[in-house]
Amino acid sequence: MSQEQYKVPTASPSQQVSSSQAKEPDRSQNATGTQLESDHRCGDCAAIVHLTPRGPIRCTKCGCRIVHKMRTKRMMQFEAR
Repeated sequence: MSQEQYKVPTASPSQQVSSSQAKEPDRSQNATGTQLESDHRCGDCAAIVHLTPRGPIRCTKCGCRIVHKMRTKRMMQFEAR
């Protein structure tokens, strides 16, 4: 199909989506609606920083950009041979 023959598809008023439904879903929440945050420790001042998936990677206290992910408190056991 040539460029001159192409027609832009238009949606009828019944197919149009309202602006509140057209918004992209918030990626910082999971399916249950709870906030997804992970705890990290600042590499400079050792403060605990809560980071969101799309948020900036920066310490809120000193502004350092080096953060280390904290270990989980869940017990993990591996079988070694």
